[in-house]
Amino acid sequence: MDALKLDYRGKIAARQTMGTELGDIRLRIVNCIRGHENFGEDSEFYRFLGFKTKAERKTGLTRKKQNDTDDSADYDEAA
Repeated sequence: MDALKLDYRGKIAARQTMGTELGDIRLRIVNCIRGHENFGEDSEFYRFLGFKTKAERKTGLTRKKQNDTDDSADYDEAA
């Protein structure tokens, strides 16, 4: 039974190592596509791989609503 547990743990460790290596390879491939002069981050090929192109990404800019000042005035009147 101990031999089976040891073998099992060895296989799990090998799988985790392989997953890390594959992640590194995937990252290198994606960086090659981003830096290629015929493809880049705005190409159809980049989109086909499952990534959002530069044009599809949002800016992350958010603006506060103008109604927030009206709500604070209502609270002041109630007090």
